Amino acid sequence: MNSKEILTYFSKWIESETGIIYQEHNLYQLQDRLDQLVRHFKLESPIDLWKKVEAGGGSEFRTKLIDISTNNETSFFRDAKFFECLERTVLPGLVKDCGGLANIKIWSVASSSGQEPYSLAMLLVELGKKINQLPPKIMATDISEGILAKATAGIYSEIEMGRGLSEERRKNYFKPDNSNTWLLNADMRALVNLKKLNLISQNSLPGPFDLILCRNVLIYQKVEAKVQIINRLSGCLRPEGIFLMGSGESMIGLSNEFRQVLTDGVAIYSRKETEKKSA
Repeated sequence: MNSKEILTYFSKWIESETGIIYQEHNLYQLQDRLDQLVRHFKLESPIDLWKKVEAGGGSEFRTKLIDISTNNETSFFRDAKFFECLERTVLPGLVKDCGGLANIKIWSVASSSGQEPYSLAMLLVELGKKINQLPPKIMATDISEGILAKATAGIYSEIEMGRGLSEERRKNYFKPDNSNTWLLNADMRALVNLKKLNLISQNSLPGPFDLILCRNVLIYQKVEAKVQIINRLSGCLRPEGIFLMGSGESMIGLSNEFRQVLTDGVAIYSRKETEKKSA
């Protein structure tokens, strides 16, 4: 097989396993990631990777291949407007709807290295102090075992700490670690339950939830996969529960099961109760 055929093969394999699409303009990224895998397993070339997949590979190999295929770009409080909307509108509204802060059930989908769910946990702790209530735990999932291990450790570099995290929150929730890194406090890590989950292939999904964050996930999927994922996630959301997407994503043309309200410049989707009952 030539290099073009190898890239085509792995792009199709990754799409079938994860739904993630590598198009012509970003195949160079896939090439770089395959080269990393070649070096990791001390192979001669990507052709050897192809041979391993065709031979069935091993669990470690398949895990690493999925790990390198995912885009784990993230930061603390990514999109300040989004988290301000959560703090001012979404979370206080859910406290009323759910009969208390501790009763809210939250799922952070594709949580990457943990910055999203941990940022949300900080908001919940701060809200809990204001209203004298305990915060709920957050379920956070990702397809990559490697990135989940990083999230579980809760150790972040100075560069990661400088992206979206205020000095006050750095002091409140982290302590200095070795080698110019910072460790998230144990009580904050305990608020996030991290699990491996594949949105495409997992037979059953958890729920029901009051709030699902599925941000910057669908932009890497084909329309058919987007529809499939939204349909599956809608079944994990209680009637009138809230579904939040990334700022560059939209429900338009993908589902009729939600109503949209624009609040503080953020699109908030709520699961239609009538649709839920007739499903």
